[in-house]
Amino acid sequence: MDLSRLLRPKNLAVLGGIWADTVVQQARRLGFDGPIWRVHPKRGDFRGLSDLPAAPDAVFLGVNADTTLDLVQEARALNAGGVVGFASGFAESGAANRDTALRTAAGEMPVLGPNCYGIINFFDGVSLFPDQVRCERPQRGVALIAQSGTVALNMMYAERSLPVGYLIAAGNATLVTIPMLVEAMVADPRVSAIGLYLEGIPDLQAFAQAAQTAWAAGKRIVLFKSGRSEAAKRTAQSHTGALGGEERYYDALFARLGIARVETLSELLETLKVAHGFGTLPSNDIAVCAPSGGDVAMAADVIDGLPLRLPPLPNELHARLRAVLGDAITLANPLDFQTHTWH
Repeated sequence: MDLSRLLRPKNLAVLGGIWADTVVQQARRLGFDGPIWRVHPKRGDFRGLSDLPAAPDAVFLGVNADTTLDLVQEARALNAGGVVGFASGFAESGAANRDTALRTAAGEMPVLGPNCYGIINFFDGVSLFPDQVRCERPQRGVALIAQSGTVALNMMYAERSLPVGYLIAAGNATLVTIPMLVEAMVADPRVSAIGLYLEGIPDLQAFAQAAQTAWAAGKRIVLFKSGRSEAAKRTAQSHTGALGGEERYYDALFARLGIARVETLSELLETLKVAHGFGTLPSNDIAVCAPSGGDVAMAADVIDGLPLRLPPLPNELHARLRAVLGDAITLANPLDFQTHTWH
């Protein structure tokens, strides 16, 4: 399935009410400079998709589930590049018949969602997202893919000094799956690393293949998967229709695939900073330095529970550090360079 027009559109068609108004506003705010066609029978520039001057590259559907099915079929007939399905009322609510109808209506046309917030491509200034967006436009950055729109928003608004190139809230991921999105992110040379928030992995083989593709390309995947508790599994099922599984098996799979599994969103974003800046560390040997003995002590305690080592500082580094720090500092790893060195 070709996602290029959906992820990097040259024009947008936006359908619906107040949610669609927000999409248009935020797309312009982010800097999208192509045509945005507002489609609405009473308050839009066009009454229907068939009135558009050209085939839309990307369509945002801020309408209900049944209307979504009709408009997906119409968009497919117009050779649209893809659709963002905002509506809920599909598999997550037990309406499997609607999922079947959605697949039939879409054919080979990409449909993100349903039950999803959509896409922000910060690189190219594209926003198909019915909420406030940040306006940073990096040249290189990470891709964040989440099955939850709220989690996607939380990651976008986090002040973590992490350049974000794509933010994708995939929702139910019924047609455009997480592995497809990972493969698309790997193919974009501007993407440095990939962060995932998942509630379930329905196709392990496809997921493993996408992870191997990312590893071969040197793009690390950092993953936060909910569902360790039974309550979380039940919530995921009602939220996006995701089915949980034995977490120890997931742990083993992720380790085998070279995926860094984390337990909080903060860890996800901070680990992505390392992956963005350095890729995979060449070994488990690291050095830690700080201007406080308390800081390095806490760092040493954290490292003690991880598969990392704090080896002695190399001899060739001693002379260089001594010249900078003076004779009063004990050269060790971790290194406390103390407050009297501050300028």
